[in-house]
Amino acid sequence: MKTIQKKIQGGRLLNNKKMSKLLKIFLIALAGIIVFFTLIPVPRPLFQLSYSTVVVDEEGNILRAFLNDDQQWCFPPDYQLKIPEKLKTCILHFEDKYFFQHPGINPVSLFRSLFQNLSSGRIRSGASTISMQVIRLALSKPRTIPNKILEIFQALKLEFKYSKKEILQFYVNHAPYGGNIIGYQAASLKYFSKKPDHLTWSESAILAVLPNS
Repeated sequence: MKTIQKKIQGGRLLNNKKMSKLLKIFLIALAGIIVFFTLIPVPRPLFQLSYSTVVVDEEGNILRAFLNDDQQWCFPPDYQLKIPEKLKTCILHFEDKYFFQHPGINPVSLFRSLFQNLSSGRIRSGASTISMQVIRLALSKPRTIPNKILEIFQALKLEFKYSKKEILQFYVNHAPYGGNIIGYQAASLKYFSKKPDHLTWSESAILAVLPNS
């Protein structure tokens, strides 16, 4: 009888130790999440830019546009405007094929980039996702290793705060398209004299690769 009681007490002690260990793990994870959300900076609003003044008619057709304060063609974002499917497909193909699958970073691409950079002794690949590029566009920091690490965590936090659709909108509306042209709407009008939803496949492909050219 005493032996059975000892076994029961021993089992309870083990269970209590397991529960205590699980509780510690939970509290550490909770503390990490709190630190993550409070200390990793992701400003809101994300972009604080001056935009071009655009004059339109009753049907929304652009009559005239003016440079912004930085002498750039940067049209005010219209987040209700749907990104044309052709342009969206080309951007995802060239920039981030797994955009809708990853949580803000692509671990496979990061490890591959790290291996390539270490083996070559120079930076050959950045493995930046669209989410990471949005952070870089919004905050404009020097491209250093510490900033790259911070950028990774900021991209993860960005995915918690915004939907994939919003993040893609941030990218197309603020990516540089050569010279003083910012955003896909201005780029479509300046290069092809047409609205983005009238772009052909080849024109969409050209705009998709311009930000990294």
